[in-house]
Amino acid sequence: MKKMRHTIAIFLVTMFLLSGNAIAEKGETSPPKFRLANVFNSKMVMQCDKEITVWGWGKPGESVTVNLSEDAKLIVPYQDEEAKKAPAPSTEYKAIPTYIEIKAKKFPVQTVTTNVAENGTWELKLKAMPAGFKPKYLLAKSGDAAIVLEDILVGEVWLCTGQSNMVMTAYFLKDLDGPRDYPAIRYFREDKTWYRPAADLARQAKWSPVNKKSGITAIGFLFARYIQNHLKVPVGIMDVSRGGTTGDAWCSREALDSVKAPIIQDALKKYDAETALWETEESRQSIFKKWEAEFATKKSEHEAKVAKAKKEGKKPPGFRPPRKPGDPREGWSPPAGKFNISVYPIRKLPIRGVLFYQGENNCFGGWKKYEHTFPRVIESFHAAYGDEKLPFGIIGLPGWGTQPTDEENVMCSSNVLIRDIHTRTHNKMKGTGLVETYDLGDGYIHPGDKRPVAERAARWALYSVYNQGLRHRGPKFSRMEKDGSNTYLYFDIDPHFLVASREMIEKHKPYWAVLPMPKPGGKAKIRGFVIAGKDRRWYPAETALDMKRVALRVWSPFVSEPVAVRYAWGSGAEYANATCNYDLPVPSFRTDDWPLPTPEELAANRVVAKYYAADRKVREALASLPKNEMAAARATQSLKKGSQYKQLLLYKQAALESLVADMKKGWLANNIRSKSPELAKQVVELEKLNEAIKKEIVKIEE
Repeated sequence: MKKMRHTIAIFLVTMFLLSGNAIAEKGETSPPKFRLANVFNSKMVMQCDKEITVWGWGKPGESVTVNLSEDAKLIVPYQDEEAKKAPAPSTEYKAIPTYIEIKAKKFPVQTVTTNVAENGTWELKLKAMPAGFKPKYLLAKSGDAAIVLEDILVGEVWLCTGQSNMVMTAYFLKDLDGPRDYPAIRYFREDKTWYRPAADLARQAKWSPVNKKSGITAIGFLFARYIQNHLKVPVGIMDVSRGGTTGDAWCSREALDSVKAPIIQDALKKYDAETALWETEESRQSIFKKWEAEFATKKSEHEAKVAKAKKEGKKPPGFRPPRKPGDPREGWSPPAGKFNISVYPIRKLPIRGVLFYQGENNCFGGWKKYEHTFPRVIESFHAAYGDEKLPFGIIGLPGWGTQPTDEENVMCSSNVLIRDIHTRTHNKMKGTGLVETYDLGDGYIHPGDKRPVAERAARWALYSVYNQGLRHRGPKFSRMEKDGSNTYLYFDIDPHFLVASREMIEKHKPYWAVLPMPKPGGKAKIRGFVIAGKDRRWYPAETALDMKRVALRVWSPFVSEPVAVRYAWGSGAEYANATCNYDLPVPSFRTDDWPLPTPEELAANRVVAKYYAADRKVREALASLPKNEMAAARATQSLKKGSQYKQLLLYKQAALESLVADMKKGWLANNIRSKSPELAKQVVELEKLNEAIKKEIVKIEE
């Protein structure tokens, strides 16, 4: 009996997946009853100033009429009895924001008719409408069936996508930024996956106005609030993000199939083989029968062990059942899985743009795939919406984690590789924006403060999409010049200032508009630049603003012939601090086109980085200590007989002993002689220099 109930349960779940979760674009039977696509519901927001496609399913050949009006009388005859008997609004005192429109544009009443096609689908278009806060009512009729949607607003609609940092809800916001009542900011959330393109969402979207209990994405909510404050329009947020997803989950299958790289094609073949086993009811039953048999065997073995333990007076062991088979067709992050069921089904509903915050999961060994898949993500969205210039806001990864040395930051940070892919893709593709957040991390992969992220995303949208005059990023690298051991970096003029030419910059001297500034301000050093020669070995770089060239000079005493510079090529949030007077970071960049390391190469780099860091410290000590001594000696001839000279020597001795001690302990001590003989020789030189200083101190004391 138990087995029978289990089998029935499996059958019901399977039928739900086939009928509700994914009505395939081709080959599946559409529901016969008249209905709208699931993205349509009461309280939704429709995109202003664009034609609105309304679509759904019905009986082939029947006529469909859609009416849209601001007159509530339109829907009264078609409301169900429960709606007509709805209780009157509560008389309890509650202050809710209201919106008063002055000289609001007249709303055009629309009535559009079409017929249901032979395949059971219907589609029609409403004319573009102005934004407005006054509720609209939609009535869709076909035969004896009628569908009523109430309290529809027209405004700006954005699609929020990505993984956990986008998923994090307004619950995580600081008290001051937490959501309250925003009746004209509406949202819905959907996070399903499916292995084939679906004709509809898995369930009807539940559009809801924002209030203090809302589970809206924190970034989406704050972004919407900024947009609404500036544009004075309703805002709709469609949140389809899902934590733990990788880039390939957000591509269309067609886009993935176009990638010829073996790393992608091998993964697709493996996934197709897994899903093929679940294609028929017979194969699914077979999978579960095998699991049930294994479960029964394990259970029997466990019962025998329990009986034996009791007999011997021992504690009976726990039972660990075999893992229940999971349907790979709706896995957590399958190839094209998120695109198929969360993006493709709603592609006909116009939006203003996309916010995409993803890449964290590709940091863990998946960046070689990401080089191929991330550009296809954008291509997939552009193709789905039929607009290659559809605004696509790429939110970069935050800084997280800390590294003990600059070398390890430069050579061993996987999150910066994802940021590099974001940057290069943004520079090549139309309609994209890059929102940098590398300076906002708090040592954790999920920074809690989402306000500055949303603020920067809103700055990008307001400037680039809505043509609002405000600053949206720090100075962006444009070109590099080499002059001996110096490298000069030039940055473009912020478009916000509308400066006609570099000559004008040089005449009026607004350097803060075009050159990076240190985040703390004042005379703080600009950090985060590294420089390399032909040997491709990176060194932390010194920086200085060159006001004559209107450029940033970058150099290192250890790189006599520089060939490449990188900025913000580290993991921690405090690593790089180049910004502008609006506290907007300089976008990370690199001047080279050297290939990204493989996961194996990155692991090897961690070993090499330890040697590089130790070698640099030794070379710096050998180069700087004698100079300090000579400078002190030249200052005054009497210094050798006074206490100041002794204090200088004592300082040098302490610094050397500390450095030598670092070289002689832990991992370095065990590996330095066998794997880095040159470094071992330098350590010996440090020891000799230290002994010489000790003798000098003794002479002074005598």
